[in-house]
Amino acid sequence: MRSGCADGSRRGRALETGDLLRYRNSAMAKKRRAADRADMVMTTVAFPPALYRRLAIAALDEHAAIAELIREAVAEWMRRREAGRKKGRTP
Repeated sequence: MRSGCADGSRRGRALETGDLLRYRNSAMAKKRRAADRADMVMTTVAFPPALYRRLAIAALDEHAAIAELIREAVAEWMRRREAGRKKGRTP
């Protein structure tokens, strides 16, 4: 039996390779995602394995698709960047 946190989650524990492979098809990962991708541009992003593992764990914890977390992170980064430029700073 696998061990996890007291609440039954896997937070704080590295996922095994099989767990990461199952991420794509998990029902949890599919709860929060874009409603319609028809007007979106598709792209490919490469991650170092350690960063991808952290992202996959965060997606499971957040009940979201990895792509949704990436869209949210980029949108937040752009918001901060634009706010910094308005204040006269260049990030």
